[in-house]
Amino acid sequence: EKHNPPAVFLAKNPVLTSFASGRATSLVVDCGGSGTTVSAVHDGYAMQKAVTRSPLGGDAITDIVLKYLEKTKKTPVRPRYEFKRKLKADGESFDVTDVDCPNTTAGYRLFKQREIAADLKETVFRMSDTTYSEEDNQNIPAVSYELPDGNTIEVGVERFKIPELIFQPDL
Repeated sequence: EKHNPPAVFLAKNPVLTSFASGRATSLVVDCGGSGTTVSAVHDGYAMQKAVTRSPLGGDAITDIVLKYLEKTKKTPVRPRYEFKRKLKADGESFDVTDVDCPNTTAGYRLFKQREIAADLKETVFRMSDTTYSEEDNQNIPAVSYELPDGNTIEVGVERFKIPELIFQPDL
């Protein structure tokens, strides 16, 4: 009322998504940070009984990537505030020295670790063009990723397997 709009149009997100793609009838898959929703839209109406929700989303995949790094790869994920990198005289490598941060909470440390895992997820991990199967993806070349502390990891078939968990949770 304060801004005096001439009209207001209320609609459900799947309907607006369908209209944005130029279709009145569609199947909308909405993958977000906190979950995944699949909705059917028919002639501009969202079919409420056809909506399916899953708690698996980007945040869950980030947590799985963090566990993958720490447990499978045995690589500690050190937040950027826990160390200092200084370029060596040769100009090629770095010296890493620890920084003491006594007043840092465990929640903040986890938050910073999740930022690093999210960066790995967003730069290296991909969805396969076809349905994931272990046999078809054995020969996928590994991709290198440098962690902030200078450690380099190789990510192989997991870069397709972990994101597939959204659609195949039994993996």
